[in-house]
Amino acid sequence: MPKISVILPVYNVEQYIAKSIESVLQQTYTNFELIVVIDGSKDNSEAIAKEFAKANARIKVYTKPNGGLSDARNYGMRVATGEYIYFLDSDDWIEPNLLEDNLNLLLKDDSDFIVFGFYQDNVNNKEQLISQIKHIPTADKWINGADIELAPYMLNILGYAWNKLYKKQYLDKHSLFFAKGISLVEDILFNAQVYQKANKILFNQKAYVHYIQRPTVTLTKQFHKQSFEWVKLKHIALSNFINAWSFTNKNEILAVNLIGGLRYCVLNLFRFKNQFNYIQKVTYIGKMVNDPELINYVQFYQPTTANDKIYYQLIKYRARNAIALIAQLRG
Repeated sequence: MPKISVILPVYNVEQYIAKSIESVLQQTYTNFELIVVIDGSKDNSEAIAKEFAKANARIKVYTKPNGGLSDARNYGMRVATGEYIYFLDSDDWIEPNLLEDNLNLLLKDDSDFIVFGFYQDNVNNKEQLISQIKHIPTADKWINGADIELAPYMLNILGYAWNKLYKKQYLDKHSLFFAKGISLVEDILFNAQVYQKANKILFNQKAYVHYIQRPTVTLTKQFHKQSFEWVKLKHIALSNFINAWSFTNKNEILAVNLIGGLRYCVLNLFRFKNQFNYIQKVTYIGKMVNDPELINYVQFYQPTTANDKIYYQLIKYRARNAIALIAQLRG
């Protein structure tokens, strides 16, 4: 049976890494290597990983200077010896049958990659589960050229890197790597290229990954001055993918992405500490709502909730002051 390379980038996750590694070691499919990439981690993560490696020859620990998640994943891909690649975040964990189930489906269908579901586990400061949301695809397969409606909720399922199993030969053939120096949207920038090159997308309607949402501050819960630039990079990547396929609602999807991205950036601006005063924040919002691509696509946005409708009107009429006021009150 083919060998799978599980790539685990690690940066300051000493309290979570053991559970993540254990979930890989508990896989029912045993022909794998676990590539642990210590990305300049300053805590005890490396020592924990090396203790596991002493007891299991399938674990390989590599240490490199900090370069970010994308750089660590790329490093893992370069040293991987498996025929298939799976990316796991070191503060999450996976179900025991993830590798076996999805490899079998890939081999049966002769596909280059597969997309499967995940659990969003919301936990408290004691790592106790508060609530769980299951995210799964609703289709078995998409064929490029068929008329497909891309539901907005599928953007998350398609976007993440850790709910996919990839054939390494396919990634190598198209020279697909993660964009270094970009946070928040690096997964979808990578996967949009994966889909753009493909003739079909295979799905598994079961969930296997436990994506842990914690109340503590993480990279995604900090202020990023360049967040809207990243939103626009995501827009370009999605546009290239969507235009290469026959989605019936491509304009609506691109509108959802841009408006959702703007709302995230405004939240990011008011909820987390940054160098801007209120007037500068209003100016920042003004630049976003006057972005030509946003203006072009806002007409295709289809709000579904009362809050969506309010935001739609505010963005449509570029009401930067009102957007800032609402964000400040909610922040």
